[in-house]
Amino acid sequence: MKQCIQKWWIWVAFSVLLFTFCDRKPTEPGKSTGKISGTVMSGGPAPSGPVKTAYLFEDDNLLAVSDENGQYAVDDLEEGPHTLICSALNFRDTTVQVQVTRETTTDQPFLLSPDGSVGRAYGEVQDGVLFEAVDPEVLTWTAQEMYEGVTGATLQTKWLQVEVPPIYITLGDSILAVSDPFGMFWFRLQAGTYPVTASCEGYESQTRVIHIPADDRTYVSYILDRIQ
Repeated sequence: MKQCIQKWWIWVAFSVLLFTFCDRKPTEPGKSTGKISGTVMSGGPAPSGPVKTAYLFEDDNLLAVSDENGQYAVDDLEEGPHTLICSALNFRDTTVQVQVTRETTTDQPFLLSPDGSVGRAYGEVQDGVLFEAVDPEVLTWTAQEMYEGVTGATLQTKWLQVEVPPIYITLGDSILAVSDPFGMFWFRLQAGTYPVTASCEGYESQTRVIHIPADDRTYVSYILDRIQ
């Protein structure tokens, strides 16, 4: 009898351990992130003052915009090395490498050099619904091919058979261009990297990071989704 009770307790203890182990949820390792902040200053022979509305990018992602005092801050960057680009109108793009440390705020100042070179951007705005319905080959076209070819999905009265409101191309609060009757546009801008937005009444606005080359041209296309 004593032996049976002992076996019963062993079985109970084993069952409890098994239930506890199976009920445990895997713990995801915490993200290792840190912060960076700093001030964007105008360069030249010597720093001459803060630069407001300077843009901070990593690849094609806009991370921050400097305030009136040239200050910026970025939270939740993964620990490790990052290549950042800082740009502003009338200044040359500046690229730096910064090492982000876990749970630490790294000070990363930027010193921008004045620059007066300009470039041009040419583009076309597409209707998202039509664009998805056209020949699949068109989906692989570059922005230049869209601009120079006929997609059959351009955001214009001809294709939609309704009056299309003006399409505005903007940088912040500044209008760079308004598309023509064929949904096309072009503008001149200080050479550099900028978040440029296309917007049209009845459509979701879209922002793209555009690099304007000095004394040259680039192409950009926007595909706007209709507001449901």
